[in-house]
Amino acid sequence: MKNILILAGPSGVGKTTLAHTLLNNSDRFELVCSVTTRAPRADSYDSEYIYISKDEFARLVSEGGILEYTEYAGNFYGTPRSEIERISADGRTPLLILDLNGVHTVVNSKSGICPCAVYITVPDSVLLERLSQRYGTDTEKLNSRLVKNISERAYFEEIKADFFAVVENAGNVEKCAEEIHLIYDRFCKK
Repeated sequence: MKNILILAGPSGVGKTTLAHTLLNNSDRFELVCSVTTRAPRADSYDSEYIYISKDEFARLVSEGGILEYTEYAGNFYGTPRSEIERISADGRTPLLILDLNGVHTVVNSKSGICPCAVYITVPDSVLLERLSQRYGTDTEKLNSRLVKNISERAYFEEIKADFFAVVENAGNVEKCAEEIHLIYDRFCKK
């Protein structure tokens, strides 16, 4: 069984920031590059994707080469088994940032993967502040995101047994990343 670390939680809780903090503080983890059928953009996250055609994506899904996937805005995004294998073979732990459906799929699959899923949360006041900064004066997008977060929180309650731990990321991100590292150590010893 290959151990992996998964971070999940609503938009605005700091999953990506925590992942990059973990990566910067330890060579133990490596971020898994997702595959996507979307076209490359000139943003800072482009290096976190492997770009493939929809036909190639469908082939990988049918062959079991994609552990979990989702469709968003007409494009597919997924976790390639080959990245898990490559990172594990290099002696590091694959680190994934997934939505709740992805976590549920990976945790309940018979894939030979042993996932340590950590749900990241923040107090409502902190979440509202972070999302307000992200969306600025676009109250329509802000309200839409808040409604989605409420829906995701309800879904989390349904699948919370899929998670090894819940961590609050309201203060010092370094301390929170250290806590996740310790949680992963406990997971590996179980």
